[in-house]
This record gives sequence, structure tokens and C-alpha cells, in this order.
Amino acid sequence: MRSYVHDDQKTQKLFASIINRLSHGGSQVDIILGLLKEVCEHFHFASGLVYEADHTGDFILQEHYSVYNTISPTPSLLRLPETLEPREIKHLLNDRMFVIQPQVDESYASERLGLLFAANSLIASPVLSDDRQLGALVVMLDRRGKILLTPESVETAKTVLRLVSTHVRLRLAQKQLSLAYKSLGAILDNLGIDVYVSDYETREVLFVNRSMAAPYGGRKAIVGRKCFEYLTGGNRTSCDICPHDRLVDADGKPSASCTWEYHRPHDDTWQRVYSTAFPWVDGRLAQLVTSVDISESKHNQELINRQAYYDQLTQLPNRRKLYLDCEMKRPELLENGDHAWLLFFDLDNFKNVNDTLG
Repeated sequence: MRSYVHDDQKTQKLFASIINRLSHGGSQVDIILGLLKEVCEHFHFASGLVYEADHTGDFILQEHYSVYNTISPTPSLLRLPETLEPREIKHLLNDRMFVIQPQVDESYASERLGLLFAANSLIASPVLSDDRQLGALVVMLDRRGKILLTPESVETAKTVLRLVSTHVRLRLAQKQLSLAYKSLGAILDNLGIDVYVSDYETREVLFVNRSMAAPYGGRKAIVGRKCFEYLTGGNRTSCDICPHDRLVDADGKPSASCTWEYHRPHDDTWQRVYSTAFPWVDGRLAQLVTSVDISESKHNQELINRQAYYDQLTQLPNRRKLYLDCEMKRPELLENGDHAWLLFFDLDNFKNVNDTLG
């Protein structure tokens, strides 16, 4: 059995070293490994470990610090489990820490952890996600023998492990956000419509899906540029058809959505476009624009209109077309005071020919 004597000066140096390490920043892996090193060396524990749950629910060893080296005369001490199954640690679904060492009350869960890691001394900190699920496990352990810690030292060790847990929790949140972004991107790439998002004020493109970007050279050629630059192929200040100014109210708050159709010149297609304003992920106001190819629908509509308003044999406008044009022209003629003439041609007995010969 080894005893650790609590020393206020050493404890102050420990926290000063940790604060210095955190203030210098660095990657999450470097920070976590550095904190594990600090706490293990200070309390004379042999190993510090961090396990994280993967998509299957298993807990995989992510970081591992050990005072042993590769030429250790007892390499078996390095054989720590690389994977933990959920059933092995399902009893850790709370925020409390688990401690195994002399003169500390040992719970059933602590005893199970000790057996799992074959540890004589152990302090473990569960890391719960925002939805209260066990997402990771931070462990400090020793197999060489019991380490006797004073109650003050136990609290200090718990505090340091909580710092490690905080960074692990932050990394879990970042991973979840990254996976959510990738999943959303995959959905938008395979949605069957074109999508892009631009900064409402600067018009800088913040996001564009694959189908929208493809005709213009891909995402790298678009993201960061102003939307009208690549849409028009020039340096205009805006697109004539964009309803940008109609999407917000007098206070600059999203208030309306607009839908319109336009003929896209670069691929000769007709598009139905939807646009609205909304808060982007960082809080800034953004404009969402989606479009879907309606060329086939437009072509079918033109065929229907042709059949409805033109004679199939002669391709001349029919009576319905004549009435429609007259109705459309009447307001303009009346307003301008213009004159118009309507001419009828009557062919004697032509009805008999039309009825019999078609």
C-alpha cells in the first residue's frame, strides 16, 4: 500500500500547471492527454484513460496515458481493455464519481469497476450527454497496489477529472454537431432539388448542395462568393428576379416567403424557386433559396395551351384564343384610347365543306 500525503503547495502547483496548459489551447486530444498526465503523475496513479461510445453503443478507448514504458518488466500491466460493452458499465448512469481505495466507502458499482479494470485503486468519472445518456468514461487507476488518498486529495482528484470530463463532453457535442451537419448535408444532396443559403446582408454563399453547385464548378467555386456573381456570371449587384427585399419586415425580421418561376439560361431549364429568410446557425440572418426543375411540366403546359388555343390542322389561333386576346387587350385599349378592328370572313356554304370533309 502506498500513501499520498496531501500538500497544499503541491495542489496549488497542480492547478497552476493545469490552468497554464488550458490557456495555451491546442487540440482536444492534446489537452485531454495533458490533463491525464498531470493527474496521474500528481497522485502516483499508473494509468489514465478515456473511453467514448461509438455508433454501436460500445465504449472505445480514445486516450491513454501510462507511466509505464514499452520496456516495462511487467507488460501485462499495460493490457487495459480497448473496448467496454454497455452492459459492463450500464450502472454508471449518474453524475457521481466512483472511487476504490482504502478508507473510502466503496459502492457495488465501484467494486464492479475495480473488477472490470483489475484495479487496486481507481477513480472513475462518467460523462453524460445532454440527453442524460452515458457518452464517455474517464478513469484513473493503478494495479500495482492500493493508493491511500486523504479525503482532501480525493476531492482534488475528482475536480481534475471533472475538468477532463468537461473537455470530453465538449468533444462529444462537437462530434454530434459534425455528424448532424454531415447527415443534413447528405439529405440535402439527395433531396432532388437545388438548395443554397446566403448571408442576407452580404449575399455571401454559406452553404450550397451538390446539385446546385455542379453546373457552376462545385462547392469550392461557390461558397464564399456572392450569390449573384456566380448566378449571373458577372459582377452585378443583385439578380433582377430575387425578392430579397420582400423577405423581411421594417424591423429586419423574417416575414414573408416568395415563389416564382424563371428560365435558367445555362442549361435551358425552367425552375420553380422558393425563397425565405431565417436565422443561420451562428445567429446571423440568412436567405434560403431552393429550386426544382419544372421543364417537363412547363412543356406539358405549353402543349395543353397549344391544343386549347390553336387549330390543330392549320395552327391558326382559334375562337377561344380570339376571345382571350380581346379580353386581355381591352383594358389597355380603353386606357390609352386606342382603336382596334375586329374582322370576320364569311365563306358562303363553307360549313358544308367543313362538316363533310373535316
